[in-house]
Amino acid sequence: MADFTTGRHCARMAMRQFGLFDRAIPIGEGRQPVWPEGICGSISHSKGLSGAIVSSREHHLSLGLDVERRLSVDEKLWDHLFTGTDIALLRSLGPDAREWATLLFSLKESFYKLQYPLSGRFLDFPEVSLMRFEDGFRAVWEEDLSLPETLKRHRLGHRFTEGHVVTFAILENVEPVSPVSGMR
Repeated sequence: MADFTTGRHCARMAMRQFGLFDRAIPIGEGRQPVWPEGICGSISHSKGLSGAIVSSREHHLSLGLDVERRLSVDEKLWDHLFTGTDIALLRSLGPDAREWATLLFSLKESFYKLQYPLSGRFLDFPEVSLMRFEDGFRAVWEEDLSLPETLKRHRLGHRFTEGHVVTFAILENVEPVSPVSGMR
């Protein structure tokens, strides 16, 4: 419960940059944070590390954040979390399979948090695969999944800390949006 509370505190602190002080962040039907008008963001926590990312919708359509303990995804879970494409990618990444598996799982979590506010869909892990490109990873899915076309512009990133992997998904807004009054 402390990590959950700390994550919410981080989000409220981040919203201050937009002039939004001490705003509540209710929990939506899908257990997602409900952000104030004109704001998007994501919150995550995992045993000992909590965080939040927040942006104006003028700049980003959606954001996703995930925090996982390093080496937390055992190979016994792979068939439930990953597609055949993901598993082939894992096997190609080298000897640190458990480290890579945790990273790929976390990247999927960040993408799911990014896509939910736009699609309203709960996705199963095997519905999205990850592909590695020169500039990082991207989530890919079958066309019949009918996710919004704009999601194809997402970017994924990650950072390792001593005990955690932190991943993020970003979808920039390329259309001009009227800023919310009171925002800087």
